[in-house]
Amino acid sequence: MAQEVPLPCGHKITIEGTLKMRELRAWAAAEDRGDWLACYGYLTRFVKAWDWEGLDPSQPESYDELEMMEYKEINQAISDYIRGEAARKN
Repeated sequence: MAQEVPLPCGHKITIEGTLKMRELRAWAAAEDRGDWLACYGYLTRFVKAWDWEGLDPSQPESYDELEMMEYKEINQAISDYIRGEAARKN
């Protein structure tokens, strides 16, 4: 189910999606390696909409245009969403 999330930076995003465990492990490994472009690809699978003008959340290149704290807030919101989805299924 899609969820609109207000971020501390003042923007809001709409999150929806799921991952298989192998995909979650690959995402975590990309973060450990500092492979940001690979990480952006996973974010695009969850962020369905946002209010950053001129940037498309479905395009990995858009994440390179975000401020570092904005990126971290998006990442945290998705992490919270994934944990919430897992809790609802258990």
